[in-house]
Amino acid sequence: MTNVRTYNEDNFHDIAWGEGLAVIRFFAPWCPPCRESEAEYLQFAKKLGPHVKAGVVNVDKSPVLSTRYEVFGLPSVLVFRNGQLMKRITGQKTAEQYAAIFSSITEHEADVH
Repeated sequence: MTNVRTYNEDNFHDIAWGEGLAVIRFFAPWCPPCRESEAEYLQFAKKLGPHVKAGVVNVDKSPVLSTRYEVFGLPSVLVFRNGQLMKRITGQKTAEQYAAIFSSITEHEADVH
């Protein structure tokens, strides 16, 4: 089970320079789809293995990160491997949809390497 960590401009180096997989949700507290889909993301994140970092970034508190990763639609989930952005998932999704997208990414990576 993965713990969901809150990231900001002070600690995002763990993702940007880190190793392994990371799944980070960018959201805003004022965004209705963000609030409505928060439980779905958390349900998905809790099922990730311990080798996957899961986190959230409040775009209002971390505008530099939002700009750096070109987060224009909310909510957005960004998938990183070894600090490199691999996939961007924008919009409200269910836990099952997140899991299916994440599985297709990790399966593709296993096939490539």
